[in-house]
Parts: sequence; structure tokens; C-alpha cells
Amino acid sequence: MNQAQHDAKRATAPTGLARCHQKRVAVAIDHPKRRQVVVRGVAYYTLDTTLGRVLRIDLEPNDPESSAAPGSSSLLICERQWRGKLYSGKRFECDYLLDLRTSAVPSSGDTR
Repeated sequence: MNQAQHDAKRATAPTGLARCHQKRVAVAIDHPKRRQVVVRGVAYYTLDTTLGRVLRIDLEPNDPESSAAPGSSSLLICERQWRGKLYSGKRFECDYLLDLRTSAVPSSGDTR
């Protein structure tokens, strides 16, 4: 691959939340009675007419942490308000981890 092809590939590669499109993601969130909860699902990066670019994560119905009924629970993250980082989700058997907790980042420090 020559330099021009490499630069073109980098220019079209998804960045930020777009990398999660159609990927399995884990989401770490604060819980008032427990230290944290991690839910899992498949993410879809789309354009919402009101919110702009969003990442919708359809939670897995068989995930014990999510208590989701099939097709009923999703998380919606607005890209323009997203200030977090994406991490490897390997530890949770996912492609990515989005850490929405107000506390520390996962100890692995494995950013993507």
C-alpha cells in the first residue's frame, strides 16, 4: 500500500463512537446500590433529526445486569455530549467498552 492509499484509508476510517457501529459493546455505568453495572449490547451509529449523531445500544435480553426484555431496552449516547473514551471490551467478551461511570477508568488502561 502506498502512502496515498494509506492516507485515504485513514481519512475514511470511522472515529469516536462511529467505530462501535454494528459492534458488540459493554457499557459501565454507576449504580446507586452497587459500585458499577456493566451491560452489553449491539451498537448502531445513526443520525437522529433532533439529537444529531447518536450511538444506540440495544441491550441483550439475556444479560442478567440489564433486565431487558427482547427489543425493549436501549441506551442512547449523543456524540456531541460524549466526553468519554473507548476501551477494549475483551474483558467483557465485547469489541469495545464505553465507560460512563463518574469514577475511574478500567484498570487495564487498554484504550483504542
